[in-house]
Amino acid sequence: MYYLTFENDVFIDTDLDLKYLKKLLKKYLEKTDFFQVIALGEDKLIKKLLRDYAAYDEDGEYEEIFQGPTDDDFKKVILDNFLNEKNIPNFYKLSLYQGDKLKFEVLNYGEEVSIYGFDQKQVEEAYKKLEEDYGIKNINIVVEK
Repeated sequence: MYYLTFENDVFIDTDLDLKYLKKLLKKYLEKTDFFQVIALGEDKLIKKLLRDYAAYDEDGEYEEIFQGPTDDDFKKVILDNFLNEKNIPNFYKLSLYQGDKLKFEVLNYGEEVSIYGFDQKQVEEAYKKLEEDYGIKNINIVVEK
């Protein structure tokens, strides 16, 4: 199995435009049925919004974990509130699953993005599409054993 991963300099490049990431998220929200969001203490907006949509909510000392189905209400809330005024995601980590398979992940406020579940042919096509459609450079192809 293969997956793609790439990085953004969200903490260095303050002019970085992550609107393409919202488009990519929208695409994967349609392909998945379950989410997990990890919010840190400073992620007040997303924690407030997700309380109504999470089927499971675990509040730890440093982070809060929200899980639930990617239904239409969740999709709208997450897309409407994905980016903050600094143009970075409003949460520390978002993972999207189809069944029990991880399909898409945004980590560290958009610093790292991974897309999972490809075979060799699919990963090459997806790599080209990410470059063409979203202008993403420096994509890593990873083989998972």
